[in-house]
Amino acid sequence: MAKAPILELYLLNFGFLAFLSLVFFKRKGKMTWGRFFSLLPFFFSVTYLIALSLGFSPTLLLPIEDPVRQMLAIPLSVASYILTSYSLGSHDRPVGLCHQDRDIPDHLVTRGAYSKIRHPLYTAHLLLLFGVFVFSPSIFSALLFLYGWAMLTFTAIKEERKFLLSSLGNQYREYMSHTGRFLPSLFGFKNG
Repeated sequence: MAKAPILELYLLNFGFLAFLSLVFFKRKGKMTWGRFFSLLPFFFSVTYLIALSLGFSPTLLLPIEDPVRQMLAIPLSVASYILTSYSLGSHDRPVGLCHQDRDIPDHLVTRGAYSKIRHPLYTAHLLLLFGVFVFSPSIFSALLFLYGWAMLTFTAIKEERKFLLSSLGNQYREYMSHTGRFLPSLFGFKNG
């Protein structure tokens, strides 16, 4: 399988995320350092993919031409797209940006993807970053995935603290007891 269609699929997926961030999230607030640093792995992943499309050859951990791995990269991107869409469809109003200090939670979404995962949008982002690594396994793409995972974990913990300290604290504590942070809780196993 040619790598160009997969590159295009990933670039479209990143474009989809950028478009949604412009139209779906609340407009109040400003760019904060926290938001800036959490966006870096996405910006650099797009830059990395564009460089690949222009013939840049990073030092790969595995050969990029592996058709099995290329085929595995496709469902990761598609799953990210579907989970993002499903998550946003669970909301009935714009989502607040947890990077804004004054953005206090005023409602809790527990339906749709949120019935199983507390942060399905972050899970979708992680699927996308991991897919870039699967498609083009280099030190750079591995570091982007690990950095993205660390930043999204930090952001999720910060967001959860905001919920716990808000008027929704008890309701959120109950919600946390039966949902996982990035993956569904299986057999009582908590993942964050």
